[in-house]
Amino acid sequence: MDILLEPQAFAQETITVGSTAVGFTAATYKPSGAGAAKRALVTVRGAQIAVAVGGTTPTGSTDGHLWNVGEIWRVVGINDITSFLAIRAGTTGGNIHVTYER
Repeated sequence: MDILLEPQAFAQETITVGSTAVGFTAATYKPSGAGAAKRALVTVRGAQIAVAVGGTTPTGSTDGHLWNVGEIWRVVGINDITSFLAIRAGTTGGNIHVTYER
């Protein structure tokens, strides 16, 4: 990959984040017959969430990085995209909107 090229968005999804940890949809970030995502641009909507990557499962109340409503984050690299998990941080669920880039 030429490092001078800008990343290109190729897919999007909205994921409901509730009381059970949920990850990105593999068929969306790694479509059959095409290259996998290199980055995921994530916007938090509706409620604060807790996230983790690398094989850790966030609990919402004690484990995970807290992301607030309106924040925009990038998850970089296929390993972190694959292992990403999110859960609601309080009693209210929300969602994340994700744009995948390669």
